[in-house]
This record gives sequence, structure tokens and C-alpha cells, in this order.
Amino acid sequence: GTKPCDGYGRFATHWAVRVGDDSWTEVDGGSGVEESEEGDKNTINGGSPARLFRGANARSGSTVHCVLGTTDKTDGEIDEFNRNYLLNNPKYSIVQSNCQDYVISLVQFLVGDTSKLPYREVGKYATGVGIGITGLAVAGIAAFFSKKKSLDNQKEDKEKAEDEDEANLRNKGEKKHRDIETLKHRAIEI
Repeated sequence: GTKPCDGYGRFATHWAVRVGDDSWTEVDGGSGVEESEEGDKNTINGGSPARLFRGANARSGSTVHCVLGTTDKTDGEIDEFNRNYLLNNPKYSIVQSNCQDYVISLVQFLVGDTSKLPYREVGKYATGVGIGITGLAVAGIAAFFSKKKSLDNQKEDKEKAEDEDEANLRNKGEKKHRDIETLKHRAIEI
């Protein structure tokens, strides 16, 4: 879902993701629900992280913009992604580690394709706060390398978590149970 960022009007849009019919997740910065200044602790759904928010609209008031695809990921897997995201992005930043960066990473994890997402607005943010062309170039380069590192770390974390999950299942002799009808192909929307 999307909505104009509080305080940035036409310059920036807050992004949130809906999973299925009524489960939402979003970084709180720029949402208007939580006060977030540059460098504050990053939070998701009002916590570090909190569970998925349930409602017709996101906690921030964002509404569905478009369908991005489907996922078979469980709420537990999304919660784990959120924990790892906050470990890798502990501080909120308008230029990087913001709601749009979070949605890009989450949609990559859930769907595997981010091509249907709206254009990322870091240039609008930077212009809105008067950083200028040089600042944009530096921020873009820094964001590129930070994003690449973040995605690499998330991939490693996911592989490690999967290995740990398999080991736990073997050690406990338990099978992981899923309600396939509920989880299979839940729509992912922004």
C-alpha cells in the first residue's frame, strides 16, 4: 500500500505490504503513526518487530496500490525476515533503510520479483531536504553498496535459518505443519 509521507507531501510516499487479505507489514518511519527522525531506532509494525498488523488498511493508513504476486511464506517466516531486517538496518534513515528499502527487500523475499514496485523516491527525499546533486550521488552510491551488503546478509541469514530449521526438525523428530489451504499462494500487494 502507499500514502503520502507525513511532512513530505508530494515529495515522498510511504510504502507498506499486504500479505493475503488483511495482514500488513511496514517500517514505521515516515508512516505518520510513529515519530521517526533520521538515526532513530528502526521499527516494524510498532515494534522491534511487532507481529503482522491485521486490517483493511495498513497501520499507517496506506491502501492497496497494486498486486505484486503471490507467496507461500508463513507469518512465522515473515516475522523472522523482519527480525533479520532490523538486525541489518537498526537505524531509520530517510535516504536509506527507510520504508521503501524495507518493501523492496521484503517483496524480493516473498515474491522474488520487485519489477512491479513503484519507482523508489530517494531523489525526491534528498531534493526535499536540500542535499543537492553531490549529496544525491554520494547517497546513491552509499545506498547501492549498503543495499547490496544488506541483500547478501539477508541471503546468508535465510540460508542459516533454513539450516537451523532443518537441524531442529531432525533433532526433535517433528514435522513442520502448515495449513496449506490458508498459506498457499497468498497475494502480495503494495
